[in-house]
Amino acid sequence: MKILVAPARYYLEDIGGSANSKALEFMIALAKNGVEVYGVAGKSRIRKKLPHNFKIINLQNDVTSSNAIVEMSKRALFALKCSLFSYKFAKKEKIKLIHHFSRIPVAGPAFPNLLTFVPKSLRPRLIIGPIQPEGIPLYKDKQGFSGWLEYGVEENLWFSIGRRLYMLFYYPLTLMKELSLKSADLVVCINDEVYKIASKYIDKNKLQTISSGIDANYFKPGVKRKSRSNDKIILSVGDLIKRKDTTSLLEAFSKIVTKRKKTRLLVIGDGPEKKNLKILAKKLGVFSKVSFLGRIDYLRLRTYYQKADIFVNTTLYEPFSNTNLEAMASGLPVVTTNGDGVNSNVSEKCGFFIPKKNPNKLAKVLLKLLSDDQLSRSMGRAGRKRVEQIYSWDAVAKQFILNYKKILGDG
Repeated sequence: MKILVAPARYYLEDIGGSANSKALEFMIALAKNGVEVYGVAGKSRIRKKLPHNFKIINLQNDVTSSNAIVEMSKRALFALKCSLFSYKFAKKEKIKLIHHFSRIPVAGPAFPNLLTFVPKSLRPRLIIGPIQPEGIPLYKDKQGFSGWLEYGVEENLWFSIGRRLYMLFYYPLTLMKELSLKSADLVVCINDEVYKIASKYIDKNKLQTISSGIDANYFKPGVKRKSRSNDKIILSVGDLIKRKDTTSLLEAFSKIVTKRKKTRLLVIGDGPEKKNLKILAKKLGVFSKVSFLGRIDYLRLRTYYQKADIFVNTTLYEPFSNTNLEAMASGLPVVTTNGDGVNSNVSEKCGFFIPKKNPNKLAKVLLKLLSDDQLSRSMGRAGRKRVEQIYSWDAVAKQFILNYKKILGDG
């Protein structure tokens, strides 16, 4: 079986954590499962040895520019170049299937979208996904364009102009999304929450749910080495923005330390709320027990998961949580907010679900785990097993291969 894969971004790399590296890991997993894979990219930065049946085609395009208008023009030209090349290449190599591996059908090289205008009888079969809510036409993301403000982008003249330009292109992009998804032979949703939304706009016969994956060989349990103080460690990983609601975690933690003094909180991430969170930690009297570590390099991140005893995710909205998977793969019990897809990859066997903005409930659940090592370890083992069976790149690749075969009539 031969397939052509377009990643979500314009280049591929093996530096972990990014959409670029996720696309690469996915293609490597496909190749290891016997698929002949061709990956299309503008450029690639890869150091690891690739399987013999996986080839990357670099079109040598750089779409970056300090001028936003120039960059948008470069991206449009690259999409056109990628479309024309991929169509000719697929025909030459007799490739019958193209997979646009992206959460949005108008992102990245985007050549499947341009192939939308080619009659199905004249082009390869087309798969798009795993998509997230913003990939669905006429569905308004809860954050939207204004969501940039929470990352510290100032509401100034340029932002106002950008907002108007965005709205100018909003409906053409929405139409492109709709045409792409309706033209595709299969649209893959990242979880059941997205499937429910997508089924309102897309024929259910063309929908499937398959999650994105994680490198389960990198994120794995480590040998727990307790500090001299024998403190239990609670870990939080994510941007320090209002939507992540780290405030509730700090308030819950202040209740925990009154009952379990030998507990520490590690907060990994950065953002505009960091100053306010430090002020709050001092006000609550827990600043000496909270470590604000800032952004941690991906190559060092797993050591913090391995040091921790419990992982907490208090986000108010997130269609899919990579950090939940990283924690589960590392053998940690996960405490996460309920709903909106953030908890879609966690089961009751490997964690607890808590209401949003509820420090009292959060503190109660964390105290339960802190006082019951057997329960904590059991949930950690269940989480690791769940990742290996469903969310490792090998498991994700096998699910896609089954669908490839169905589409091509081989399964």
